[in-house]
Amino acid sequence: MPIAVPWTRHLPVLARDRCGLTLVEVIIAMLVLAISFSALLATFSMARKSTLFADQTMEMMHEVRQKIENKKEEMKQKVEKEKEERKEKLTQKRKEIIKNHFQRMLKRFEAVVSRLEKLIARIETRMNKIGYNDRADLNKAKESLASAKSKIEVLKSDFEKVLVSENLKESFKQVVQTAREIKKEFVEVHKLLVHIIGNLKGLRVGNEKE
Repeated sequence: MPIAVPWTRHLPVLARDRCGLTLVEVIIAMLVLAISFSALLATFSMARKSTLFADQTMEMMHEVRQKIENKKEEMKQKVEKEKEERKEKLTQKRKEIIKNHFQRMLKRFEAVVSRLEKLIARIETRMNKIGYNDRADLNKAKESLASAKSKIEVLKSDFEKVLVSENLKESFKQVVQTAREIKKEFVEVHKLLVHIIGNLKGLRVGNEKE
């Protein structure tokens, strides 16, 4: 009769448990599960790192793109500023040229007024000397000359507005129009005086000494 050893009752057996798995199979299954879980954690960690890297990359790209946009905007503003400065210089140069031209034209107008006034005075003196009483044309000449002198003052005022105008071209049109009207007045005065002189004996335009 064999002797029973008490401690042998506590040894693991290879018999299947209630689920039909041996202890070794359970251990192996747990190891596989642990390995799978570790792999899952590793995959999750890598995915998280990849997402973080992608976010950082996108942020860097956004910063670079923003810097490029800022640089483009700075360059655009610089170009616009230089363009405005060139335009301002050109405008000032044009104004200076127009101002010089206007001053020369104004001197010519004033010189014509002076000559016509002297000629009218000489004609009046001649008329009084010979007793010529038909003063209709002479009065018209005086009126036209007075109108021309008045328009010269208007011309000066219009030109002052041109110098401070934003639209130089449009503002100068009024100056040109007034100058043309003044010239027409001069032509009218000259025609009237020539007609008067033709009716007076012994007087020629520009031949007598003042």
